[in-house]
Amino acid sequence: AAALASEQEVIGFEDVVFERPVKFHRGEALTLEVEAKLTSKDTVEASLFVNRKLAKGRTTRERHFQGKVLVGSAKKAPSPTMVCADEGMVKGPDAQGIYELFFHTGVFQVMDSIPYLSSEHVVGYGELPAAPISTSMTCSSLLSDPFSREMALQTAGILGMREDGSKYLPAGIEKVELYESAKSGEQVVTRVEVTPCDEEHLRRFNVELLGADGRLLQRLTGSRMIQAGPLGDDKKIQV
Repeated sequence: AAALASEQEVIGFEDVVFERPVKFHRGEALTLEVEAKLTSKDTVEASLFVNRKLAKGRTTRERHFQGKVLVGSAKKAPSPTMVCADEGMVKGPDAQGIYELFFHTGVFQVMDSIPYLSSEHVVGYGELPAAPISTSMTCSSLLSDPFSREMALQTAGILGMREDGSKYLPAGIEKVELYESAKSGEQVVTRVEVTPCDEEHLRRFNVELLGADGRLLQRLTGSRMIQAGPLGDDKKIQV
């Protein structure tokens, strides 16, 4: 998207759909392929495909993610609007408790704690990884601060786990507004509120990501998480 709109900034996303995660199977070779098309002066439609070479020489091509990338001039961040009510709030798990529940490892362990948790709201504290993401990439080289959004998805997932004992995976996001990237080493505050959802096996949230000084970094509207099976009898949210 940045290559197609080189004189503009990435300022958000719309209609993002997570169709399936990218998985490696038994060492089979795969390549990631991104298709992007500039459909208007401020919108790039993009999809991510996986091309996989199977054991007997066959190849498959599947779409895993799609969405619209919004480009333009950076906007001044509005004031945060989300209020997390105190009613029913309890203290949630720390980092050790969080990653006993999640499968994330390495740089994707971005959460430090869930200090506040209820059936309607959850607040999480996290931090961008200091370690390189790969041999040639660091968080500061990324255009849209995806690791802060990873904090948003993990924090929302904790709420779903607590409510019905199920694992949750991202299903989609209606709209993402980007205002500023978190700074390296800065604490990021994730505020999540539950919103009505009548779709079976789905939970719906709105999220605000704040910097340590309270400034709004990103806003996610209509973030959807889908049930992905039970946590297991040996796993539960410690509060």
